[in-house]
Amino acid sequence: MAGPLVLDHPLALVPMHAGLFISRGHGIHPRRTIDSWEIIFLASGTLDMEEAGNRFHLDAGQALLLQPGIEHAGTAPYTSDCRFYWVHFQVGARRGRTARSHQLRVPQAITVARPDALTALIRRYLDDQAAGRLTPIAGSSLVTLMLCELVMPSTTRFPADPLAQRANDLIVTRFHQDISTASIAQALGCNADYLGRCFRSAYGHGIVEAIHRFRLQRARALLLDSPCAVDDIARACGFSDAIYFRRIFKRHEGLTPLAFRKLHVRAFVNTE
Repeated sequence: MAGPLVLDHPLALVPMHAGLFISRGHGIHPRRTIDSWEIIFLASGTLDMEEAGNRFHLDAGQALLLQPGIEHAGTAPYTSDCRFYWVHFQVGARRGRTARSHQLRVPQAITVARPDALTALIRRYLDDQAAGRLTPIAGSSLVTLMLCELVMPSTTRFPADPLAQRANDLIVTRFHQDISTASIAQALGCNADYLGRCFRSAYGHGIVEAIHRFRLQRARALLLDSPCAVDDIARACGFSDAIYFRRIFKRHEGLTPLAFRKLHVRAFVNTE
């Protein structure tokens, strides 16, 4: 019988403490110098920072990578809706030379292409940290995946068809309402079948799928950050049938809304 697979973990990242900062609407980020790298990912509100004289203004969905040994500080008071995740890590000793093609080059200020994916990684990190099961290998792997998300290029496509763009704009602003391909077509004054073909050609998926994606994005945020019941979240996101919402959620996420919430329930929270 063959022995177990034994891997020498190749990553040089050392995972450290992390948490979720929730502002109460006063105070400012302290001026300090730390001995680790720090990922700051803004979930809501705005945040103004500076490091070594370089100023950064962050909006929701943007991230900042602070460096060790360099003083940083806030440049404006926290806004009342400011919420950000923070993750500290260190870079260990390198094992030999790394080919340039295998290197990960992370800019300091980033607009995150997939905020949901980055949030899921951080929440997994926080949950494992709180449960005492964040091993060095797991923590290093999760931080590496976070950094990969920071350099992920945007896949947003800008359709040449203005009709498809207008339909998408309606979905973005009205996904929580009772909308459908037919109602969107009526609002735009066009045929529903024609609109569906234009939309699929521009975005690679249909209108119903787009509605589901925006509704589920909002549902994930509410499951993580609100105490609302699953049925109430379903209605808030535009699903009139909570059973249908659960089915669609499980199809996309691979687990039920309640299981998703329980998976990400633990996190270290700090404030001013």
